[in-house]
Amino acid sequence: MIQLSCKNRKFNGVIELTRSKSESNRALMIQALCKDVIDIEYLASADDTQLLANALTDYTSQDIINVGHAGTSFRFLTAFLATRKEGAWLLTGSQRMKERPIGILVDALRQIGANIQYEEKEGFPPLRISGGNDLSNSLKIDGGVSSQYISALLLVAPTLPKGLEIELVGKITSRPYLEMTISMMAYFGVSVNWVDQVLRIEPQLYHSQSIEIEADWSAASYWYGFVALADLGSSIHLKGLNEQSLQGDAILKEIYTSFGVQSTFQDGGWLLEKVTNDLVSTFTLDLNMAPDIAQTILCTCAGLGMGVSITGLHTLKIKETDRVVAMQNELSKFGIELKIVSDDEVKMTVGQILNSPVTSIATYQDHRMAMAFATLAMKTDLKIENPEVVSKSYPQFWEDVKSIIGF
Repeated sequence: MIQLSCKNRKFNGVIELTRSKSESNRALMIQALCKDVIDIEYLASADDTQLLANALTDYTSQDIINVGHAGTSFRFLTAFLATRKEGAWLLTGSQRMKERPIGILVDALRQIGANIQYEEKEGFPPLRISGGNDLSNSLKIDGGVSSQYISALLLVAPTLPKGLEIELVGKITSRPYLEMTISMMAYFGVSVNWVDQVLRIEPQLYHSQSIEIEADWSAASYWYGFVALADLGSSIHLKGLNEQSLQGDAILKEIYTSFGVQSTFQDGGWLLEKVTNDLVSTFTLDLNMAPDIAQTILCTCAGLGMGVSITGLHTLKIKETDRVVAMQNELSKFGIELKIVSDDEVKMTVGQILNSPVTSIATYQDHRMAMAFATLAMKTDLKIENPEVVSKSYPQFWEDVKSIIGF
């Protein structure tokens, strides 16, 4: 349990932001698939990234691979192991991981001849995976459930004997993450032909390159939240973020202008400044391309008494927890009502008063719950359960917050 009490509602500071878990995990996969040496600079220190790095290093000598809560790692490893020339593994994870569906990816891999069996519940981890299969080169997959399934297939595709043609069925979600994957593949010499709903990848080799991992825009979202809820004149300079980013969450720069936050690129990062309290009372937002920042935005709206309607949230129920329900539960402790309109949409009415919670905030083993709700300490004292969950993506979060804001 951690208790947060804001000592300074106006702050100015500089931090070296944690590195991108998304870029790091893709770089690790390409490193494992490349026949040459790839040097990765500023690899993320997140638990998920370290678990993936260990698994990719040790998989040839292990028959059981446990990735804990690391969803991206599980999905990437499913495609990776299923397309190896030899080997057999039990790929497993935490109890929550066993509740997160994997069937769409497994079905896609089975279409090309992968040998994957469910060890417990049909459609869910753990998986019994065998390599050494004669794989074909064409499959179909739902484009609207998780971009990580598709990225997992894309990353291994050029190493398959016949390459791979991926037909995306339906609306594509989190498209920037697919574009990130394709851009990183291109950086290492692999081309992807994307026409309409079809991705074609010929057999190719990844080439040796050094790569510097950008700072994490998802992590930046919490600093946007802190600045938005702070007094006028507050600022934070986030080092390590690029002016042009592959990360979809960089849309924060535009979104947070509605919360009075101005973003300026300078000195190798972005300067965030609270420049106005003259805000719109309510607005609408489609986060289909960047659903991971929804929790932070909802906390910002709650702290400012703003109304909001957010769509594009259908993937949040298969994250570390059902994030929409978790947000509804925990915001209610502040007297804030979040209406769940559908699997894809939530609404918050304007003018709700943020009260001090009398009970602690649950985090549901979800790093983003802890960090999003931490921003509300700019408005009221609160207690957050299991603060150590932040290590999943931003291990030094509490240290950074304490050094800048003084909680």
